[in-house]
Amino acid sequence: MKSIRKFGWSLGLLTAALIAAAPAQAANVVIAGDSWAAFQGPEYAANFPAGVSVNQAGIAGMTASVALATGYVNNVIALAGGANHVLISLGGNDTIAGASAAQIDADLRGIINSVNAQFPGIQIVLPGYDFPNFEKDTECQILGLAVFGNPLAIAVNPIFLAKVRDVQAAVAASYANVTAIDAFGTLQAAGGIPGAPNIIFPSPSAYMGGNGDCIHTNSTGDNIFTDKIYDLYFAAIYGPRPGGGGCAIVAAPGDDTMSAALSSLILLVPAAAFVIVGRRRRS
Repeated sequence: MKSIRKFGWSLGLLTAALIAAAPAQAANVVIAGDSWAAFQGPEYAANFPAGVSVNQAGIAGMTASVALATGYVNNVIALAGGANHVLISLGGNDTIAGASAAQIDADLRGIINSVNAQFPGIQIVLPGYDFPNFEKDTECQILGLAVFGNPLAIAVNPIFLAKVRDVQAAVAASYANVTAIDAFGTLQAAGGIPGAPNIIFPSPSAYMGGNGDCIHTNSTGDNIFTDKIYDLYFAAIYGPRPGGGGCAIVAAPGDDTMSAALSSLILLVPAAAFVIVGRRRRS
């Protein structure tokens, strides 16, 4: 952790320089976090009505511990010129890396405390995830055995519920401006699996990435999950998804400023700090 912390100072200087160079731009929503934020950002953005600016700032492999140590969430909100809402997708990679529920809880609280201190009045959304699928092919079965000691959903799903759903619910209960969304079982329900969320079954393979991708959704799964998150939270604020989505204005502050900042962040943080479980593979 000490090796990560020293990069936070350099990242702060980088962010300050980028903010000074970027044109002022109001932002409504920032999508921050790990690969679920990075890969599903376009689908999230497509659900918002025209005029809502959505800044996509997810980084594959990001963990709550790295985000806390580097000030990542604060930095991307600042780069966006501020935000009414920030969606933070974190905790999944920490779970895969074996972090305890207590550690994930502490890291999320640290991130939220920092965001609240710098951006009073902001609303924070914790979308969680849906169940992975370590049963669907040989590569995933081997990976599930290596990471969790058992690739079966009955063994894996309770871990995600305890370290993601339950932790995020407990964290959100401590803050008036934080909402945790329990969307586990969304893909099961879409696939007709009874009793969703059902810990006996993984998310259906039809909604997951290609061979060897056990944790990411494919394009269809992206839409199902992000639609659910929007409907459960954002619809009450911004209205129903326009025509099922696709009408949003997707904004990147200062054109390439956000992507440049994210690329620089990746270079500043030691590669070993990130958790990458295979490359996302579209099916």
